[in-house]
Amino acid sequence: MKKHLIIITLMYCVSAVKAQHISFSPESQMSTIDDVRHIEQLNQNRDGYSIKLDSVTSEITKIVLDYDNRLNCTQFFSYYNTGNEWLFDMGYEYAYDELNRIATMIDYRNSGTVIKAEYTYNEQSRIVEELYSTLDDGAWVIYGKNVFEYDDLGNMLSSKSYTFENDSWSEFKRIYFEYDGNLLISQVQYNYTYSWEPYRLFEYAYDNNGLRIEQVESHWFGGWDPWEKNKYYYNEQALCSEQIAYGWYDNVWDSIRRHTFEYDIEGNLICKTFFNRPVSSPDWVYSTKDEYFFDSNNNCISHASYSYDSSTNEWDLGYEDNMTFDLSTAANDIAGITLFWEEIKSDLGLKETSLHNKLVNMSIMDELILDFHYSLYDAINEQVGENITFWPNPTNETIYIEGSEIHEIILFDALGHKLKQFATNDEINVGSLKVGQYLLRVTLKDGSVFTKKIVKE
Repeated sequence: MKKHLIIITLMYCVSAVKAQHISFSPESQMSTIDDVRHIEQLNQNRDGYSIKLDSVTSEITKIVLDYDNRLNCTQFFSYYNTGNEWLFDMGYEYAYDELNRIATMIDYRNSGTVIKAEYTYNEQSRIVEELYSTLDDGAWVIYGKNVFEYDDLGNMLSSKSYTFENDSWSEFKRIYFEYDGNLLISQVQYNYTYSWEPYRLFEYAYDNNGLRIEQVESHWFGGWDPWEKNKYYYNEQALCSEQIAYGWYDNVWDSIRRHTFEYDIEGNLICKTFFNRPVSSPDWVYSTKDEYFFDSNNNCISHASYSYDSSTNEWDLGYEDNMTFDLSTAANDIAGITLFWEEIKSDLGLKETSLHNKLVNMSIMDELILDFHYSLYDAINEQVGENITFWPNPTNETIYIEGSEIHEIILFDALGHKLKQFATNDEINVGSLKVGQYLLRVTLKDGSVFTKKIVKE
């Protein structure tokens, strides 16, 4: 059973739109608002890479990434090992617009369904429309779309969902958002069957520092009936230290679930504990616990998951995940690593953690070892422009750099390790380096970034 869970975990790490359905229905195949925000996040912070993540492999599964000549990830495919051969399982293809934003995403699902999402953006690079198609007998057939509106601050005001049938659009869901400044104070959903009817309402309250302290969910039964409430409490670091969920029973709020959170001095989550409260009992009962351990650069290097044994009053270790990092290379210098991490961290219970350095390997659930394979970002940005030149190349001593005003030069080895950093130099002495290939990344004063492969003889 554990091995099956491991495979499922790895398959899900390639999913940017999490829903996996064998039976096809238009409503279920369209993204949520969180998925929209996820796509917008993927569009950010993709400049200045020096190396790229090529693949993540294990004995039973592997994930392979590919890139275009602007180092945008174009393929994110997962394969599984039958024992005799590697077979394609699921994955994504991406195409980008002139601003390096995701314009099209094709989702190859392990059910055999193929979905295409096409994105339209406003001037602030917020998604204003998602158009969905499915592959049917080799042809793309449109089946749905989401349309979004925003205020002048970039806050989403509405989300409207449509299906396309019989050559016409039919709207079936609306969500409206209300804000106090940038703070979301309510969102209400309407569904259409034979007429528009309210469905679900969320209301939010905040403290004087803008921290959310309450969320109330209500459902429509001829009027708004309370459903569930969550209250949030914070420590001196303004980090959530406790969350209590309440259910509405017999016209009274009754606490049903509780989470507590502990942090280290750097603000890293080090312990998350979940409690249940049995019916008709005033006492909280331990249920599960997750512990996290970090290195000196605040990378999560270990995650342990426990369940509570009430018969022995002890925590039983369920499984442990361990990560190894190369601290000499920053995650921001690696194309593809953020995409991988954003997908897998929630499945591993690591959604509260961030990635700062180069991942070398991971052990999942004490059993499966994932190895990360990288290559130097060399040929992709070889067109450095007419205003900058590198010579001689190859060289045994000095590289001269001529052209625009230089702000910074960084030298990397073939594995992407940062070796030296120079400020406004127009020549680099490489005489002390070993024979081989290296990478120069040059940042100009106008913000332009160029990279060039050099060879030391």
